[in-house]
Amino acid sequence: MGKNKILELTFGVLFNHSFKLNDRWGSIADTVLYGNEYFSADYFPRFELGRLFNLELGHILKLSSDNLVYTHVLQSDDQGEKDMFEKRVTKFLVPKVIEDNTLVTRRLGVVYKCEITEAGKKAFVDKVFVPEFKSISDFRFSKKESTLKGSNFTGTDSYINKIYTVGSVEKASYITFDFQLHFVPPLAYVNNEIASFFSSSKTHLSNEILSLGE
Repeated sequence: MGKNKILELTFGVLFNHSFKLNDRWGSIADTVLYGNEYFSADYFPRFELGRLFNLELGHILKLSSDNLVYTHVLQSDDQGEKDMFEKRVTKFLVPKVIEDNTLVTRRLGVVYKCEITEAGKKAFVDKVFVPEFKSISDFRFSKKESTLKGSNFTGTDSYINKIYTVGSVEKASYITFDFQLHFVPPLAYVNNEIASFFSSSKTHLSNEILSLGE
């Protein structure tokens, strides 16, 4: 019997425009590719302005004047590979790219692309749709929630947005779960938020998708 599983992980940061990044791209690329335990020139063997990538495995890192996006395609279902993705973000990309370049963060996001069993897909559809819509096979919707700070602190309207995309390719079904934390107002120092952000995203993913149909 199959199980629901993660196939691909993407982390993204939306920040205030910082055109200095275009001038610093070479230095940032060197920092990513050389002299650290998280990335290497073997992990990203190809590069161009604003982009490091691995065509064979599908990994990619993109950096623009207002956005950083890092995608890792899982090569196995091993938990260690998922943990390493999180470490690359929390221990390297956030402190070395976001913080060292004093970027003001507007949004954190992590996207989990998951293959889901038929039982899992049915459980998800049963949970979110009324009976007359349960025959829908492909769909996308979002759900907004307040954060604890957004609810309790004056002058802070930060919120969580969760986007669900469900579809099928041949005989397999997929759910893409996009978990976003929006900072209102934007946050100048995000390093203290990143661990709880990942923890919260994994809790929502487990409860709302991976545990379905089991």
